[in-house]
Amino acid sequence: MTVADRIQSDIDAAWAAAQGSSHRYHLGASVVGGRCAREVWYKFRWFHAVHHSGRLLRLFNRGHREEAHAIENLRKIGAVVQDTDPATGRQVKFSYLGGLFGGERDGAISNLEAYGLHGWGLVEFKTHGEKSFNNLKSKGLLTAKPEHYIQMQMYMGWSGFAWGLYYAVNKNTDEVYIAVVPFRVELYEQYTDRARSIIESNTPPPRVSEDPSWYICRFCDFKRVCHEQATPDKNCRTCTRCELRMASDSHAWHCGHWRSDIPQEYTRKGCDQWHPIQT
Repeated sequence: MTVADRIQSDIDAAWAAAQGSSHRYHLGASVVGGRCAREVWYKFRWFHAVHHSGRLLRLFNRGHREEAHAIENLRKIGAVVQDTDPATGRQVKFSYLGGLFGGERDGAISNLEAYGLHGWGLVEFKTHGEKSFNNLKSKGLLTAKPEHYIQMQMYMGWSGFAWGLYYAVNKNTDEVYIAVVPFRVELYEQYTDRARSIIESNTPPPRVSEDPSWYICRFCDFKRVCHEQATPDKNCRTCTRCELRMASDSHAWHCGHWRSDIPQEYTRKGCDQWHPIQT
């Protein structure tokens, strides 16, 4: 292995070693619109931690860096872009369903009256590879990336915006795809109900397909636990003795064996009485 190869390998290894857990405490607006509700449920119940390669993590980080460039481009045409909350200096966060459903919006945008867009709207930034970008251009946002479209619906509903701007960049060519997305209250309500159903259910929703070779199932991170009955990761959320108790503005994970609420820091571990959910 050459010096250059060793340096590259060590960089990727450092990125891989530094990645945190893929288990998010809440159900994010970015995943609730996924094509398979069962996959979304698996993510929320922490059935399988997904670990990415260093190269892929660097690619994700590039997507985050691209936001600043996109904001600069929009400001060059006179747009006013707020990518943080002026009161906190951080991204605007949303939290609903007892703190178990929410997300962080990329930003808000205004001063686009010259384009027929009045008042404030949502702005969402995404990066795509060549194939994904071309699919986006040919099929449109709702068909090509429904999870992005639904994510925007949730943020618009929570923000009170009537429209949103989807700003996508082709990482290979720097070509830009922009879509104006109207707020659709029926979709907002539909996916709020979907989030509530997923959060409150102790059993997984139906599979999107019973054929594990179907393209969505074939590339799914949860294929083994879904179609091959593999044992899920050990933690409280994958235990049959764990019950979610919801209140209007709070929640608690309750252990039926120990007969007590589980402190948040312990839900990721499980105990010696762990009894895995079978799917």
